[in-house]
Formats: sequence, C-alpha cells, structure tokens
Amino acid sequence: MTLQQALEAMPQKGAMRLIDDVSAWDARTISCRSGKPINQTPMSVNQHFSRMLWVEFGAQAGALHAILNGHSVPEKAFIASLKQVNFYENASNSSLLIDAEELANTANARQYQFTVSTNHRVMLCQGLVLVAH
Repeated sequence: MTLQQALEAMPQKGAMRLIDDVSAWDARTISCRSGKPINQTPMSVNQHFSRMLWVEFGAQAGALHAILNGHSVPEKAFIASLKQVNFYENASNSSLLIDAEELANTANARQYQFTVSTNHRVMLCQGLVLVAH
C-alpha cells in the first residue's frame, strides 16, 4: 500500500484529516507531519482551538500507523481512553511533527504513546491514547 492509499483509507476525510505526510514508520512507530496551521482546521473556532486537539493528532497518527502496517481500520473509531496527557506550549502557525509508538493492540483497540511538537521540536503535548473500533 502506498502512503497516498493509506491516507485515503483513514477514517478522517477531507479537512478533518490532520496528517499530511509520513517521514518514517516501522512495525511499532510512525513519524508524521501536518503542514496545516492548526488555527485553520475545522476544529478551530474564530482561529482559536482547544489544546485537546493535540490528542486527535496522536489518535490519527495511530490510525495511519495501523493502516500502513496492513491492519484494517473501520470507518468509525473513537478515543476510548487518555492517560498521562501533558500539555506544554501552544502553537497555531507552525507545521507539526507527530510521533507515535504502538504499545499494545487487540482485535478491537490499539494503545499508542504519542508526542506532538512544532517543526522546531518544541514539545506541545504527549500522552497515551487508546483508540477503539
């Protein structure tokens, strides 16, 4: 499967898909990039957004990782659990780097540790996300 096919297979479509590119992935990890200014996504209101949006980047990186590794991802999935989520800086006009590592998986869920940072490696958020389907 090509990267473009994997991006098209993600449950998030159109402007709701926050990941633009993948720089590397293997069986356990993925490194992604989002070039969209966060304050221009459909999830921002009047150029403002909740820091909880960083978690969605982590979840989408996990979904893309699963697809690239040959696992099917249903059209509907949800964030079932968040743990140890820390928010640091805020950034609205920067490209973002999203790194995720798969910690566990079952037939119905995957757990990832994720980090979201600016393209200058300023940490924005990190934590654990459990995505269920």
